[in-house]
Amino acid sequence: MAKRAVVVGGTGFTGSRIVERLLSQGFEVTVLTGHPARPHPFDNKINLKPFLFDQPHTLKEVLSGNTLLFNTYWIRFEMGEVTFEKAVKNTLTLFQAAKEAGVERVIHISITNPSKESPYPYFKGKAQIEEALTSSGLSYAILRPALVFGKGDILINNIAWVIRSYHFFPVFGNPKLTPIYVEDLADAAIRFSQEPKNVVIDAVGPETLSFTELLKTIKSAIRVRALLLRTPLSVALWLAEQLNAILGEPIVTRDEIGALLDNLLYSQSNPIGNTSLKKWLFENGEEIGREFASEIKRHYV
Repeated sequence: MAKRAVVVGGTGFTGSRIVERLLSQGFEVTVLTGHPARPHPFDNKINLKPFLFDQPHTLKEVLSGNTLLFNTYWIRFEMGEVTFEKAVKNTLTLFQAAKEAGVERVIHISITNPSKESPYPYFKGKAQIEEALTSSGLSYAILRPALVFGKGDILINNIAWVIRSYHFFPVFGNPKLTPIYVEDLADAAIRFSQEPKNVVIDAVGPETLSFTELLKTIKSAIRVRALLLRTPLSVALWLAEQLNAILGEPIVTRDEIGALLDNLLYSQSNPIGNTSLKKWLFENGEEIGREFASEIKRHYV
């Protein structure tokens, strides 16, 4: 009997790595994506479908016969009709369809430190989704990464792009981060898909970096002379807003800065990945930040 799995967001940054591993293990893979007409690296090796959140009956039919569901779907910020409230509703529809379709296990990518009381909709929505999954009756593994890095990421690339372009980056506060390599995260998703126990685990790598240390490492890795200037938060927010206006999209949002300063991208849990961000940066510094990576072009249009 063929092994079958569905990956929601399977052409994206993390999801595509999960798809690669499933294909290598002989799975028949269905990918749900918001951009089914876009080119992707899998040719005819996958069954590609739109998200189908607004068609729960069809979504159930697509999920039927699949033993595993990997969910990487989420949004980074609100834009037009794309809201956190809608993202939560879509994910709840997905989980209900999975239950009705007889999916055996759900592997869900969440975030470190989610909370239903969080002032940040990103973290609040993630907590609402986790609660729904853990009470659904489905078998689950919830992986909570903080900062995910690797080829094709947006945040690290765009920090490097700002440093390359402006030879300057504001330092506001000095929070901690526990990053994980995207390939390690994908390995963990596959590993936890094959275990029977329900689990909620922080998916972090072997290093804890301060924000200042991260900026200094990026600057050194890309070999650019730049001023890392400690600034008041109000100044940093104003600078971010000016750059956002120039780019026509948020390079960083107020909520993201707030969550960073509140140490929500930090975990004291034991690492499940073993790849060093520092080492990766120096190995890939020549390529990082050469172009601005647009979140809007990648996910919103």
